Amino acid sequence: MERTALHRTLVATLFAAGLAIPVYAADGDGDGVSDAVDNCLEVANPGQADADGDGCGNACDADYDQSGMVDAADFEFFRSVMGRSAGDANFDASADHYDDGRINGTDFIIFRGRMNRPPGPSLVAGRDRVACP
Repeated sequence: MERTALHRTLVATLFAAGLAIPVYAADGDGDGVSDAVDNCLEVANPGQADADGDGCGNACDADYDQSGMVDAADFEFFRSVMGRSAGDANFDASADHYDDGRINGTDFIIFRGRMNRPPGPSLVAGRDRVACP
């Protein structure tokens, strides 16, 4: 039986039996974090890493200079930290999009996908704005 159909059948059975039915929060990216508190709505990031504290998770935030758009200045920054690992003098966790302690090709692929786009989206308020776009 399809998962959705099974879920509907289970809910109907519990309701008919007079048992409480849990309410599930929406989780559009399937990372186990409710959309209401997810700092990266379109990319799964169960750890919710947000190295720069702006309310956008590292997985969807390559706007390192907080300009509102991922652009050439952000690319230059990324190039300067490429190849670094946690513990290195110039390691910057905000460029560790995969959140594995290394800034490498995997992070570059994520960065490249964010180029010429705003960070996010996120519904989480950061320290200096309501929420990233």
